[in-house]
Amino acid sequence: MWRNTLLSHLKWMFLFASIVYLPFGQSEFLHIDYLTIPFYVYRDMAFVVLGSTFFTYLMVPIGKKNLRDTVASMYNNVQPIVATIAVTIMGFDTFGALK
Repeated sequence: MWRNTLLSHLKWMFLFASIVYLPFGQSEFLHIDYLTIPFYVYRDMAFVVLGSTFFTYLMVPIGKKNLRDTVASMYNNVQPIVATIAVTIMGFDTFGALK
């Protein structure tokens, strides 16, 4: 039951987000030469979109169902902080006053 409801919400959320984005990104989207992009770029983009975004959205309701509310909300709120610290430590990005 909850899975169908969640997938329905995700479907509408991603659809409307795409519609809102289209006027701003349409010109860049249409001028990309997709045949020159190597396969590993598509693979990495699929991992980011599916692995770390879509499946995460699917797992949050499961966590809310099986964990206490405080644990699930801490995951949602602490995740960006942990990601920022991890990326900074690994040297992929810097963190300063501007960011």
